[in-house]
Amino acid sequence: MDSISTYARGSGPVYDSDYPYATGNWDESHRYKSEFRVTDCSAIDNTTANTTKIKRAIMEHGSVKTSYYNHNWYYNVTDNGLAYYNPDTENKDTNHDVTVVGWDDNYSKDNFRDGYKPENNGAWLVKGSWGDNYHLKDGYFWMSYDEKEIASFSYYEADSKSIYDNVYQYDGIGSYSALSYMGRTTIYGANVFTAKRHETLSHVGFYSRGAMLYTIYIYKLNSANDSPVSGTLVSAVSGAESYYGYHTAKLTQSVEVNEGDVFSAVIKIDVSGDSNAALMTEGSMYNASFNKYESYISMDGKNWDYIAPDEGYFKTAGNVCLKVMSTDVKECSHEYTSAVTPPTCLDDGFTTYTCSLCQNEYISDIVPAKGHTPVTDKGFAPTCTEPGLTDGSHCSVCEKTLTEQKVIDALEHDAEFDEAVAPTCTETGLSSGVHCKRCKEVLLEQEIIPANGHSFGEWVVTVSPSCTDKGEEKRECTECGVSETRIINETGHTDSDNDGICDECGTKIKEDVPDTEKNCGCLCHSKNKFASFFWKIKLFLIRLFGIQRVCDCGKAHY
Repeated sequence: MDSISTYARGSGPVYDSDYPYATGNWDESHRYKSEFRVTDCSAIDNTTANTTKIKRAIMEHGSVKTSYYNHNWYYNVTDNGLAYYNPDTENKDTNHDVTVVGWDDNYSKDNFRDGYKPENNGAWLVKGSWGDNYHLKDGYFWMSYDEKEIASFSYYEADSKSIYDNVYQYDGIGSYSALSYMGRTTIYGANVFTAKRHETLSHVGFYSRGAMLYTIYIYKLNSANDSPVSGTLVSAVSGAESYYGYHTAKLTQSVEVNEGDVFSAVIKIDVSGDSNAALMTEGSMYNASFNKYESYISMDGKNWDYIAPDEGYFKTAGNVCLKVMSTDVKECSHEYTSAVTPPTCLDDGFTTYTCSLCQNEYISDIVPAKGHTPVTDKGFAPTCTEPGLTDGSHCSVCEKTLTEQKVIDALEHDAEFDEAVAPTCTETGLSSGVHCKRCKEVLLEQEIIPANGHSFGEWVVTVSPSCTDKGEEKRECTECGVSETRIINETGHTDSDNDGICDECGTKIKEDVPDTEKNCGCLCHSKNKFASFFWKIKLFLIRLFGIQRVCDCGKAHY
């Protein structure tokens, strides 16, 4: 943190050839000499879970820095390289910085000194700072993954010196404290500055305590005593950081200020989980000086408390660690090019003029927003089973919904009963049913009931048949009264006494009677009606008992 605080304020790094490694009395003008702008320094905790992250940092940045406890006793020179492992619990402080440039997961634990072997294979490839021939191994050695005194691995990023000229800051000594609100995962901090010259604000520098999301705002204020958010918001930038350290963010829109202009830098910090959001400050470790109306803190970004040395809750906090970097605006015979941003339905149009020589920009030629062009979105009525929609509208230009269409619930069926129809003898009937009076949909279908058919009584003779004429009989349906008739065939003549005369109607049915019949004294040939009566009785008995089947006249007419 001492090194990064120095770099962050703009002091170094510088070349060894310009400032040899020795104690010297340098003039104050050398304090802010630097050949590069250090833009980021992140520290990754030395845990097994972070091993992959450390390897990735080596690949992305070329190397990482760490510190360990250096002592000749713990080195072992082998054919596989110089190996170092310190298992002693009493030597756990660090006394030397080195650069880690690689690794080998399979580097054998047997390469380390007898009696000082780690539990596991694997080692970091370390580049020392004592020359190529140190320990006769070209200045490199292997350090076990199990080295316990290493707290973290860090990496630095730098950019060219020209990315900015000046630094507005109150935290030159760096961050050695932090402020939090108990139970809150969001916190705001701010610094208010006064511009010293005509310049352009371009970058913001800040510290993080760990993984966080951030948004940085730049406001132009009316007074140095104003709330840091009371003026006009002129630029902002958002991002995320994963590790503890110092970081730089470039504003999405540079801000031009003149000498005497008052501006603020506001940072919003969000963290996840159960952690409290932390705002990094100088603290009181080095008796840092700070004044009222320089730094502020807030839990909601609206209500602010200033940090003052002898007032309020934060009198030992020191300034908020938040810097703004700027570039001097050099006088220029501007040559502007224009870029037109047309108006939209809601936003004004404008023309951006950019100087091709110095990149200075300004906005002019405002064209008012056009307003929406509404188009009706026709709705439709609901049915018994399907929902409907109300009328709505949208803008035909930007397609934004102006009036949202709302769903109208389905109406449900309006049930009406269909009466049953009873069947008759000859006609079918119908069972009861239900239909929707509105949409006519059949809800309960009527079923056909078969016709009952006629229920006729007994046949009654209406015309009796005779020997020669047909008769007729009739019956009626007990339900509907429908009648039907049928013919009764003729009975035909009967001549039981074989006298040629019909027993019923007396009609002569034979022309001649044989002599044997004429002379026969048998009752069957008797013309006497009384005798004929007894013949019928006799004939019944003869037929019943089967006797005397042949008449005395010789004719078998029994």
